[in-house]
Amino acid sequence: MSVKIVREQAAVAGCQNLGQIRATSLMTGVLASQGYDSLLAQLKSKTAEVSGTHLLLIDFSSGWSSHNAVGDAYRCS
Repeated sequence: MSVKIVREQAAVAGCQNLGQIRATSLMTGVLASQGYDSLLAQLKSKTAEVSGTHLLLIDFSSGWSSHNAVGDAYRCS
């Protein structure tokens, strides 16, 4: 199952909310792009684990030691 990450509430209007998803990647600095890719992979995997099809990204932060993200998983038909 492919999970789509969206940033607009309208993209999940009418979909079933499955709960909040959190992810963290500790790869930063020279590995920052790999850390971001790892973070997205975690978000998609955790969303798929709850049978979600979409993840509404609520918050993303990047600091000197980590990338963090929070979103809501949704099942859309």
